This record gives sequence, C-alpha cells and structure tokens, in this order.
Amino acid sequence: MNRTLRITTATDSVYTITERDNGVFTVRGENTPSMTSQPLGADEWFIKQPTPWPPMCGQQLHFESVYVDADFDTPLRMPGGGKVTSPVRLVQPVGL
Repeated sequence: MNRTLRITTATDSVYTITERDNGVFTVRGENTPSMTSQPLGADEWFIKQPTPWPPMCGQQLHFESVYVDADFDTPLRMPGGGKVTSPVRLVQPVGL
C-alpha cells in the first residue's frame, strides 16, 4: 500500500511525498522559493529515498531527483536537482 505524507517546514513550504509499494518515491511541492531554492511547481517528480525517512520534526529533509546527474534541461529532472528543506515542523499522513 502506498504511503503519502504531507510535510510542512519552518518556512511554510509544503511537500507531499509518496512512497509507493515498489520502493519508488515521488514529490510535489508548494515550496517557498528563495535565492537558493527553486519552486517545484505542480508537477510530480521522481526522487531517491529522502533522508531521514520517515521525516522527523525539527530535522531538515534531504531529497534529490533520480535524474540528478542528467542535463539541466532534461524534462524529468526536478528543478535544482534536489532539496535540503528548512526544519520539518509538521508531518501529516494523507488519505487515511
């Protein structure tokens, strides 16, 4: 059974990460853009397993595109190639 978590960070960015039964992870983000963080937009991006997983309140969450080594203009490559979030403030299960 897939597990989806809605993660809110200290900067009010919101990431929805799904761990699928087959071990594949995806992320959607309503992140707060900054000089060092590009917006993810409405698309769903394939990522490697985040660390820590599951996320823990008070800790930063690290994740990167499975296509992090691809050219910057590769359509499936997540903007910026990966993220290091501000500390996690709230973790909510989705769809329960």
